[in-house]
Amino acid sequence: MALKNDGMAWTWGLNGQGQLGLGAGVPSSQLVPAQVTALSDVIAISAGLAHSLALKSDGTVWAWGGNPEGQVGPGGSSHQFFPVQVSGLSNIVAIAAGYNHSVALKSDGTVWAWGRNSGGQLGDGTTVTRAAPAPVGGGLSGVVGIAAGDHTLALLADGFIKTWGRDDHGQLGDGLSVNRTLPGDILFLTFAPKVRLPTLSPDGGRFLSMQSIKVGSSTPGATLHYTTDGRAPTKSDPVIVSGSSLSAADGITTLRVRAFKSGMVASEVKSAVFQIGSQVATGANVAGALAHTLALGRDGTLWSWGNNTLGQLGNGLEVNRVTPTLVSALKDITAVAAGSQHSLALRDDGTVWAWGRNSEGEVGDGTLIQRSLPVQVAGLDLVKTLQGGEFHSLALKQDGTVWGWGKNDSGELGDGTTLGRITPVQTQNFSGAREITAGRRVSVAVKGDGSVWAWGGKDRLGDGSSAGNSLSPVRLGMIFDAVQVSTGPDHVLVLRADGTVWAWGNGGRGQLGNGSSAWQFKPIQVAGMTDAVAVSAGEAYSMALTRDGRIWAWGSNLRGQLGDGALDSRFMPVPVSGDLTEVSFISAGLQSMAVQRFGGAALFWGWGANESGQVGDGTTTDRLFPVLIRFPYDTDQDGLEDWEEFGKGTDPSNADSNGDGIRDGPSVDLGIDPLDPDVDDDGLPNTQELVLGTNPFLSDSDGDGVPDGTDAFPLDPSRASLPPPDPEDDTAPTVTLTEPENAIRLP
Repeated sequence: MALKNDGMAWTWGLNGQGQLGLGAGVPSSQLVPAQVTALSDVIAISAGLAHSLALKSDGTVWAWGGNPEGQVGPGGSSHQFFPVQVSGLSNIVAIAAGYNHSVALKSDGTVWAWGRNSGGQLGDGTTVTRAAPAPVGGGLSGVVGIAAGDHTLALLADGFIKTWGRDDHGQLGDGLSVNRTLPGDILFLTFAPKVRLPTLSPDGGRFLSMQSIKVGSSTPGATLHYTTDGRAPTKSDPVIVSGSSLSAADGITTLRVRAFKSGMVASEVKSAVFQIGSQVATGANVAGALAHTLALGRDGTLWSWGNNTLGQLGNGLEVNRVTPTLVSALKDITAVAAGSQHSLALRDDGTVWAWGRNSEGEVGDGTLIQRSLPVQVAGLDLVKTLQGGEFHSLALKQDGTVWGWGKNDSGELGDGTTLGRITPVQTQNFSGAREITAGRRVSVAVKGDGSVWAWGGKDRLGDGSSAGNSLSPVRLGMIFDAVQVSTGPDHVLVLRADGTVWAWGNGGRGQLGNGSSAWQFKPIQVAGMTDAVAVSAGEAYSMALTRDGRIWAWGSNLRGQLGDGALDSRFMPVPVSGDLTEVSFISAGLQSMAVQRFGGAALFWGWGANESGQVGDGTTTDRLFPVLIRFPYDTDQDGLEDWEEFGKGTDPSNADSNGDGIRDGPSVDLGIDPLDPDVDDDGLPNTQELVLGTNPFLSDSDGDGVPDGTDAFPLDPSRASLPPPDPEDDTAPTVTLTEPENAIRLP
């Protein structure tokens, strides 16, 4: 048997019982490979004595060939000349065909078996042959690999091996030569068993405030040692008791834990990266694409502007917009992402919505129909975040699995094939992801342990090779402390826990930031970046946000996207010009976008390419410096939009910045300075005048010629100063409270 990268299986050789899957009437021997036309989307195959198994990308198992022991699965013992689905199995990730039995591994780590059981091959505690799959007994779980002959083996995640079935030749490795009907250990190995991998909860991530991290070990008696400086732990490092917690404070922390136990090999190192602090982007964010932009407001609303020729703005039209426009069809949005010409949004219920170009199925609604209004991506829920590639889309679910749809010519969906998908498929043999990114023909992910994985176009994987494609995730061995990844069309950026930025791929415009224009097939360090907290890769250029809230950029600058006022490409990072500080989020497309913290509000800035209005400043003129976008948000509902408050210096979270009792918007309309704490210059602050009942716009409220600030009785024109004290006067004072006629009532 052989499996091609298009998902088709081929067979040749003996066919007496239909094991080639070519149908009835086919000769008993096939001398050249023939395609099993009844199957597609195959990701794994396995051949038994006279039967065959195939695993499809949807997690189903198909079987054919000799069936005297029920090893093919369907009822009866007749041979099957065409593939038939094995009923009762789903979410399968691996298969193994034994002599006359079959085995399947589910994504939850359990093993299922069917067929011949005379020697206990099915591991269910009996020797009864079964034609339907049943779980292997003995509490077997946590399995990551399986194999079968006339016995069965299972590899556990901790490196232990379990065996069961026939043992007449010692194939179970226990030294007994006695058949076993339940899984047992291989006892006489020359190496010591390994301590199981420690656990961390949560397993890395980004958080606004200090995070408590629970550390555990499932190996009784193991001692846990940890480090926070990136080193692999040794026995001389600090100890933490299993079940106890550590804290990650402000900044980036790489927590690494290893378990030790006498007489056993130390565990692998468990790593997790935590980014803590106010610079973690929450609430408002923005996504820039080739020629359109999406923005998420803090209230869950979605806005779009720029090119709309394929409906990528989601407003039902195909007319470009040069200023932000509300996508009224969606609400309660928690994340946005933009592909080259399609758009994605995540709702707070965990569903994904998409619109725009759909020629490759990148919208994921089961069609190839262009969409100008949002439609729900089929079959996805419990999604945590999403990303748009050039012509494909990715979603990261809350369980750490990655799903993809759209173009797949280079294997960028990671499902083991190069077949395009119009609905989501799961990236195979991959879980535990924390961050994802998608580019042109490539996808990249960061796991909770800080490791980086990539799949798709080989020259973009960063594994040192430039030949061929990878149809499933491969790990970059040199990075273990990644915080974030970002992918442009032809290059990839990785932010590491120490604040350095690393890059690989096409460097032709300087986008790798190492002073060279050469392609790099392994990660290289970007020059001078040592304090970064976020990165974004655009169209042949790159951006980084540093801890001080400022932006640096490098690479192509033909459209002013570096924001330094020039059009020259930069092969090393340069600061974005202007007084753009307190930035919390950056996004690079062909235009550059940034979100700036401003009091309790968020401001949106843009620069670079603007031929379709994608900068959002109301023009179609390229911008060489950051410009403030007139985003229609009024956080404090005072009649001034947030961008206007920035220009006037008023507080976007306080409707009455100067405390004169009039909201900032009406103050401006009346010609009153909304920042002046004493509008009438009488020596009394506006806020105090409102309490006293004096007029904050009239310096002498009672008209007695004495300014309110020096008038002891500012509301009584008959007196302005206090009488001298009389030490002989012991008369109790009389207090009369009246409402001044000229008092201004607070709204």
